[in-house]
Amino acid sequence: MARRFKNSDEALTVQENDLKCRDRARKWGMEESAKKWQASADHSLEEWIRLTEEEFNASRRNN
Repeated sequence: MARRFKNSDEALTVQENDLKCRDRARKWGMEESAKKWQASADHSLEEWIRLTEEEFNASRRNN
């Protein structure tokens, strides 16, 4: 499921939470769940990169 983020800070926070959930799933031997959390964290990271670039470019246009 693809999530939409308001800004890069939100994407980074979600990624951090997803990684914590991944670690918890691994701790309890739930490897399939851990893989899903990792995929979600990867998506959040990609969105963070995209949003950071957009925010940077917007700030350059305004200066």
